[in-house]
Amino acid sequence: MNIQTHEMTIDLLGNLRQLVRDVNRRDIRSVDALLSKLTGDANAALMLLRLIYWTPKSKRDGWIYKSWRDWDAECNLSQGQIKRVHGQGLLEAVGVVREVRKANGVPTMHYRLNIRAFLRQIASYLGLDLPRLEALFGVAVPDESNGSDQPDSPGDVDQNDRTGTTKPITDINQHALPTNNTDIQTTAADDSFFEDTSAERESETNLLLLDLVDTGFDLIKAHWLVKRYEAEQIRSVMARSREAAAHNPPGFILTALRESWEVSSQNKHTGLDLLEDGKRYAQGKYADFIDS
Repeated sequence: MNIQTHEMTIDLLGNLRQLVRDVNRRDIRSVDALLSKLTGDANAALMLLRLIYWTPKSKRDGWIYKSWRDWDAECNLSQGQIKRVHGQGLLEAVGVVREVRKANGVPTMHYRLNIRAFLRQIASYLGLDLPRLEALFGVAVPDESNGSDQPDSPGDVDQNDRTGTTKPITDINQHALPTNNTDIQTTAADDSFFEDTSAERESETNLLLLDLVDTGFDLIKAHWLVKRYEAEQIRSVMARSREAAAHNPPGFILTALRESWEVSSQNKHTGLDLLEDGKRYAQGKYADFIDS
């Protein structure tokens, strides 16, 4: 087994969990929280988490292909959310290489995690010495200053599988422009308005997701909550959880949202003031998660 193949078979998730335990930081209690803080974006963190999961399972020397539908089915992320992550280079910033290659004869976005570059980013963020990570992951991480850490070779993927562009597939599609100049100006102004509004909403949603992860949720459940409940409702319950000093904030929040607890007034006897541990109030499919 060569060095490159060895890197692809490392138990990345297991080692990252051990790293989180070893670092023992109050603001990083899970791999989800670490990746969220590393990327600064909940959607990018969720994509990165799934790439980390699939990397050891890759049969293409670390390359993993995902269509928009794949991401939607696996992470409940929209095409627009994926395009924003791609467009801002959030995955590339933490060591992910992207290329459009053929999968089953169809041009599809492929991803490959440069493990050495990824670990270097983690070391920089956590303020750790590289030898510590090298010992834990069993991977030599070259010093970036000497320029020795070049992008990994394409491996055993046939060069004919390349499509000749690294541009995201859906970015290639262009909408036809109106022929009337007035229409062009009006459309441009309208598009700018909607883009600004959409970006603002996306930013607010991202902050909410990151706050949920900080509270103790994993990325999948945080996205599920944001899709299911109004942001204002979630933030109200989160604030009440802090005021109640809940021993199990995720259990508190899940149960409060599911049972539509009234949390706007602390003077009403809603049962919240008696809450000490959220798991006492949670049943059903969330019980295992809350007990963990």
